[in-house]
Amino acid sequence: MRTTQKALTEPGKAAKRNNPAAPMPDLFSEEFEATLKGMVPRAKAEPTVHVPRSEPPKHSIPEKQTAASINRRPRLLTVAEASEYLGLSKSTLNKWRCIGEGPSFRKLGRAIRYLQTDLDAFIEAQHFDSTAGY
Repeated sequence: MRTTQKALTEPGKAAKRNNPAAPMPDLFSEEFEATLKGMVPRAKAEPTVHVPRSEPPKHSIPEKQTAASINRRPRLLTVAEASEYLGLSKSTLNKWRCIGEGPSFRKLGRAIRYLQTDLDAFIEAQHFDSTAGY
């Protein structure tokens, strides 16, 4: 059944809550005050008591990572960052990687990454006393 505009304006024909055309209730009317008096206030929730445990649960969540724990992890550098760190071009690192020279690298999927500690070890291994030594 289709509701017409006339039915919306007639009292008792449409719900006041769902009708956007319905007038707002007068906040100072006796009907509104009676509605407020009939409302029951919510019961207050009881405070939660936390009991400390002597040992952590068996299924405990690992601790959140802090700045100190993140800094302990070796840093992974991209090819661009590694080339800047070594003072070489990206193409030199790419060429060395293809022919099996240069610093060791990690392959994570398709991404090439260098450990900063591996780059430092590579730099230390490049120590020569004279040009005849290599």
